[in-house]
Formats: sequence, C-alpha cells, structure tokens
Amino acid sequence: MARLWHAGWHLGHNGIVPETLVKYRDENSFAARIAAALSTFYVAEIDGDLAGFVRLKDSELDQFYVAEDHIGRGVASALMDAAERMLVHNGTTHAHLIAATENHRAIRFYEKHGWKNTGTIMAPVDTFDGPFEMNVVRMTKSLIS
Repeated sequence: MARLWHAGWHLGHNGIVPETLVKYRDENSFAARIAAALSTFYVAEIDGDLAGFVRLKDSELDQFYVAEDHIGRGVASALMDAAERMLVHNGTTHAHLIAATENHRAIRFYEKHGWKNTGTIMAPVDTFDGPFEMNVVRMTKSLIS
C-alpha cells in the first residue's frame, strides 16, 4: 500500500506542490503514516492485486488513490461509491476533502462524483516535522439522499 500511495502521490502532485513538501514524501513516510492509522484505511482489490485505497478520517475523505495500472478501468468510481457508503454508515451526512489546487484531474473526478468546490483555503498537510501549510481546494458533498 505504501508503494501505491508513494507512486500515486508523486503522479498527482509532482510539479504542482512546493518542493519543500515533496522532500517529505518518500515511500518510508507513507509506510509510517499507514502504520500509524491502519484501521482508517480501506482497500480495493482486483484478483488479489491492490487496485486502490481510501482513508476516512471522521467526516473527511482524507486520502484517495488508485494504482496507475487500474486508472481508467472503473476502480476509482467504485472506490468513491464505497467510500461514500462507508462515510454514511459511520454517521456522516456532509463529507469533505481537500485537493492540491493544481491537481485538476483529481478535482474534475471529484466534481464528476457530485463533490462541490467550496474554494481555496490554507490547510495543514501532515509531515513528520509537523504540519506543512499550503493552499488547497476544499470540496464538500451532502451524503443525504
């Protein structure tokens, strides 16, 4: 899972987030973050292959990644549907997430799935040296039918 997160993070963020943050994003940092919060991660598998994962943190869709070789195969949509169902099951009626302001592909995907862009905010991003403040797009979605 750490390899998938590392590859996915760099695929979606290299060149669009400050280099200061990139230096924190090696595979070991992702492995440590997973180990520290393993019960909050949910994975998608296809034929025993890790196809993607989400991390839910209270009412936040905190992490969302699909393995590169599964992109464009419907995994992301299925994973999003499952994540939203899990949020509802956990009592969430209004969910939120953040995305890098220049991660247009991710933002379009979220919008396609009914998430609303509520604007740019300054938010802390976790690193092992403490929070790293950066501009992000905040998105919300009502999960009430």
